[in-house]
Amino acid sequence: MREDETQITEKFSGKPARGLANRFMREMEDKPQLAFPAQNSITQAPPGFRQGGQADFVAMWAGQGAPLSRALPAAELIARLEAETVQAIQQLPKGELHAS
Repeated sequence: MREDETQITEKFSGKPARGLANRFMREMEDKPQLAFPAQNSITQAPPGFRQGGQADFVAMWAGQGAPLSRALPAAELIARLEAETVQAIQQLPKGELHAS
């Protein structure tokens, strides 16, 4: 399994949601869960738990585009996104960009 693989699960909240696949999802796959919001209340990570690198046991919600993410410092990511957006706009045929 890749670190950016996602799957839909009800095991964290009691409702279907897509998140990064982790150990909790795998181990709970065949186990029953409570209905929402009861399941959600018992799977909440205690304060500071996420900061301890315990990603195997907390919900890490992510869309299906998660594999397209970039591991960069925020400032570098924003600079790249800005440059790519400017480049894309510059490549539009004249008259394609209209102000609303």
